[in-house]
Amino acid sequence: MTGTGTQTDPYIILTADDLYEIGTVGGTTAYFRLDADIDFNETAYAESFSPITLKCAELDGNGHTIRNIYYTNQAGCANVFTSCSRYDAPWSMTVKNLKMENIYLSGAITYFLYSPSDLEDCPIVFSNCSIACSFKPSTLLANSNYTYKGFMSDGNRYIEASYCTFVITAENAGPHPLFYGGSLNCCHINVNFDILETAESLYNREAFFRSVNMTDVAIFGKIRSKTDKESSEWLFSADGTHSNVYQVMEYENIDTAYWNSLISTVCFYDSEVKGDRVNITNNNTSYYPQNIHGLTTAQCKSAEYLKSIGFLCEGAE
Repeated sequence: MTGTGTQTDPYIILTADDLYEIGTVGGTTAYFRLDADIDFNETAYAESFSPITLKCAELDGNGHTIRNIYYTNQAGCANVFTSCSRYDAPWSMTVKNLKMENIYLSGAITYFLYSPSDLEDCPIVFSNCSIACSFKPSTLLANSNYTYKGFMSDGNRYIEASYCTFVITAENAGPHPLFYGGSLNCCHINVNFDILETAESLYNREAFFRSVNMTDVAIFGKIRSKTDKESSEWLFSADGTHSNVYQVMEYENIDTAYWNSLISTVCFYDSEVKGDRVNITNNNTSYYPQNIHGLTTAQCKSAEYLKSIGFLCEGAE
């Protein structure tokens, strides 16, 4: 590995082995940069992947792609990255300009990023990243053993993402939030979820987005309930503040989807795509439910119409 690890002369990553060096030669002021795509299918880690420790101030993907990670840990946690402990970590860590695709994780619990519990309020900043990841739990979580963790963060180290795309496919043993704690700004999220288990009653901890502030975020995809319950609810969000957020999502075998965040400016959803069965609602009137609009597909695609209801957008249809 070349470079000295400074901001002007970062460590240069060319191989999978170099990625693992982040956890050994890195430190709170170390900078790393990818100068090549890395395909794990072409490495010794193809059948024996182990999580990569992020121990740095910054990892710059430099527009390169890490692909084809397959990790199964049926008895424990399956994750791609592990954040180092508070004693080894900078207060804020940045991952930028990185693309990741064909990531498949299967385990009792699955995360893209796992953080130790001593990193509360220490953010990881994702900027201009594209991440495509699939999750499959090997065990379902009993109602008495709810986890408060999330796919991208476990609530201990917050995610602050801007100008990122997340493509997430999962069999979701609820409750298991997608994001728990942090902020999303100018992000595009595409989800394809199968709900295998639901709670007896919904609480904030089961929210798809919990304590996440969102601004200028678009959410697309499909969520299906595969439980044997006649009625199924889905808590889309809880806590946090949403501004200029919209969703074009299809809900299958779900009766009610709650949008229980503070809706500070106009947000909307495509009422034609969502499905006839589901009712999208805000059950807390203090959270400005009047700012949530159910629109036709044509209205969703009309910049002029969106501007007329107060949604901030530019451009033509």
